[in-house]
Amino acid sequence: MPSGIWHLEPRRIRPWYERAVAASVEHPEIRAYLDLDRPQVTEEHLRRAFDQPRIISEVLRADPAYFELRGRAAHVDALRQSLIESRERCRATLFMPFGFVVALTYWLADAAIGMPRWVGVLVLIWPLGYCGV
Repeated sequence: MPSGIWHLEPRRIRPWYERAVAASVEHPEIRAYLDLDRPQVTEEHLRRAFDQPRIISEVLRADPAYFELRGRAAHVDALRQSLIESRERCRATLFMPFGFVVALTYWLADAAIGMPRWVGVLVLIWPLGYCGV
């Protein structure tokens, strides 16, 4: 059951935290305590306790690698969002017909008056920039 803190964190933090919880449950001292088979404390109780916002915050703040991971995860989420936005822009501009028109125009202009090679490279790359790739 996700708690209320996860909307504040990048999506990639949750699996990392869940792996940390799984590793802590496997810790020898905790495993020895769980092996006592007390009905008050089971592995499920422990996992539910770990899913409280206060404990999540404490665990994440105590780990120095968390801040680096959080920065990287936020960067990956931002790149993913940017890719989604540029993909939507390209769909909206009908990229293939537009690229075909640009290439045809360049070919006709090159046949009529002759153009340097760098103009050809620029003209063929320009539609990619137009779509925001």
